Amino acid sequence: LVDECPDMPGVPENGGCPEFSQLHILDNKGRTITIVKEGENGEYFVNGISHRSKYYFLLETKKKEIPNPIYITIVNEDGTHRFEATLGASGYYELVKQPEEEEIVEEIPEIIEIELKEEERKVVDEAFGALEFETGKSIIKEGSYPALLDLVKLLENNKDWRVSFTGHTDNVGEAMFNMLLSKKRAEAVREFLKQFGIDESRILVDFYGETKPIDTNETEEGRSHNRRVDMVIIH
Repeated sequence: LVDECPDMPGVPENGGCPEFSQLHILDNKGRTITIVKEGENGEYFVNGISHRSKYYFLLETKKKEIPNPIYITIVNEDGTHRFEATLGASGYYELVKQPEEEEIVEEIPEIIEIELKEEERKVVDEAFGALEFETGKSIIKEGSYPALLDLVKLLENNKDWRVSFTGHTDNVGEAMFNMLLSKKRAEAVREFLKQFGIDESRILVDFYGETKPIDTNETEEGRSHNRRVDMVIIH
């Protein structure tokens, strides 16, 4: 049998995928705060986060019909706060009923790209150009390893550098799945670098699903350009 969800624990009767849907709660930098399983009647209970802050909600499900809306209950020291969330065009669920209090949105620091020397730029470009994943999955193909290992060496030799990975997909399939896939692929590159000794604090991850194409989605060649992980060396 083929495991349809190799990146997560699941059950055999569901093709190796989770038995229940899972909701990813992300902050405004794209970092996963927590993952919660579906409760009764499509309800998701999230403990310990602020109901006043800005979060993104990304659903991971194997259901044939995507639920819309879903219901999110946030439980914290201020009490219990229940929201209806509808699926937006980006693939995220958005809260229909916002809290009356003003949202607290953390300011994202400006990313300043480092001007690389020619040989350094070649390493980054080759790592980016050689990066390939198995179709519809976040598993990096082995042919991409040598160029990524050269990137590891470059980062090891420049301890003050950081690297930013941004995941993108084409527009084939549901926007929600594409957003999740772009997240997992960017995170897969981060995990590869961590495995070879690069500290997680030096690796930034972001993802946009199908929302930022660089080519047409009307042709296979164009779609192949849009299925990508961009990487930038930054301060």
